[in-house]
Amino acid sequence: MTINRAVTTLLVFHMVTTVAVTLYGDERTHVVGEPAPNGNTVNGNTANDNTVNGNTANDNTSNDNTSNDNTANGNTANAPLADSAVESHEASASNQPHPLTRAMKIAHDGYQRMNDEVRDYTCVLVKRERIDGKMRVPERILAKVRHEQVEDGEVVSPFSVYMKFEAPDSMRGREILFVSGRNDDKFLVRKGSGRLAFLTVSLKPTSMLAMSGNRYPITEFGIKRLAERMIELGNHDLGYQECEVVIHNDIDMSDRICTSIEVMHPVRRQHFEYHLARIYIDNESQVPIRFESYDWPESEFDAPVLKEEYTYREMKLNVGLTDADFERTNPAYGFR
Repeated sequence: MTINRAVTTLLVFHMVTTVAVTLYGDERTHVVGEPAPNGNTVNGNTANDNTVNGNTANDNTSNDNTSNDNTANGNTANAPLADSAVESHEASASNQPHPLTRAMKIAHDGYQRMNDEVRDYTCVLVKRERIDGKMRVPERILAKVRHEQVEDGEVVSPFSVYMKFEAPDSMRGREILFVSGRNDDKFLVRKGSGRLAFLTVSLKPTSMLAMSGNRYPITEFGIKRLAERMIELGNHDLGYQECEVVIHNDIDMSDRICTSIEVMHPVRRQHFEYHLARIYIDNESQVPIRFESYDWPESEFDAPVLKEEYTYREMKLNVGLTDADFERTNPAYGFR
């Protein structure tokens, strides 16, 4: 099983009230909810249409990930940070900060908090992905994640993931287990439904079978890798002024109040990976709980096309997961 690759695209962040909007180098800054220079009020609503709204859904198959660490084994100790890139753009010749500067600061701070304070978590991941041009059915996955812990230069707790699928029916009961550095860096997958439901096999995360129906490998799973990936993409986009950034505070996401950061590239360019990306940060825990990205619309009259959407529900941080939670022999699991 595997999950989120790329894009998975794009930023982790804090609360901010300033919205920097830059079009082709013409920068304008508004405060959400305050009168703009033309007398209009900049509201806090996000774009709404059948594909661009913030509805939760999900989808995909045997793998499921939106994050990982700097390397394929889930190590985030050397994750790229945004400081130097942000500073260089703040000191640009025009003395105008890049529209992404504040968002990158939020991303950097959020990543550092997770790196310093979040050891493990449990959640329910709701996932939707477009594969080969087709949107897959939503997937709902119970997950346990333990971040890599390093003491005195030694890995004392490897990056570990356990997942069990609740939906769709064709995947109900499927289980995934991955522990970095164990089992030749392969993950275990139990089929979980239909014929041979208890069949258990080992797969390389990037093998053709493991990647079938998935945008990213299992090594890319989780909120920490999501934050890291957002920083990587943000650093890349700092090289271009052609983007718009909008930050909304106090967005109601069912059981959570969030800050959302929306980044849009108005014009399709080869160097941009997405048209629109949106990330939601829980105001209380300051961790990302939802990410979505869109491709450019086919015409000016069409809505942006959803590429991927990951929603982390029922998030519980630092629950004290142990080695037993990531053992094949755990009596609560069905691996054979």
